Amino acid sequence: MTCESGRKFATAVAREMKLDLLPTKETWFACGEGKFEIKANVRGHDVYIFQSAAGNQDEKSIYDRFLMLLHGIEAASLSDAQHITAVLPYYPGARQDKRKGRNREGISAGLFARLMQSAGVNRVMNVEIHNDSIAGMFSPSVAHLENVFLTKHFSEWIKNKGLKGDIAVSPDVGYLEKARAFSEKLGLDLAALSKERDYSKVN
Repeated sequence: MTCESGRKFATAVAREMKLDLLPTKETWFACGEGKFEIKANVRGHDVYIFQSAAGNQDEKSIYDRFLMLLHGIEAASLSDAQHITAVLPYYPGARQDKRKGRNREGISAGLFARLMQSAGVNRVMNVEIHNDSIAGMFSPSVAHLENVFLTKHFSEWIKNKGLKGDIAVSPDVGYLEKARAFSEKLGLDLAALSKERDYSKVN
């Protein structure tokens, strides 16, 4: 099943797997509040809930979409689903995984992990998480993060498309090991940028 913001992605996955999506209904009220309804019996079943938190597929914010995912997770939990997996390619708050020397700010990656666990999730599937340590923000007895690495598959795709570059570049030190994996798979030289962020400006 899927949240509305994740429907295009979920439909493509369902088509590839030759499966039907469960019918669901997502409602947004004028005040901005939303709710999620499952229009099928999921008792005793493994449920996969798709949501695309990032992107411009609708007017909703990342936080709107994440909250609707929480509604979907809880709806499945209260409907006695046996196991609930949130398929969330982009993990909201992933870049806020530590305080970075600033003491009076939250650690959003951990907050979102706790919220999903409280709603009833058992597993979260993510693509190329910003920091592997985010997996440790989930309680192993409750839920775990499954991080999907694309290096091998994307490298093969690049080769098969006949795309050719000279160098693999990491945008910062934090991505250096992943860039190294691409450089090795594609036989390229490796470079890294030195990044500085100005938090007084948007993006």
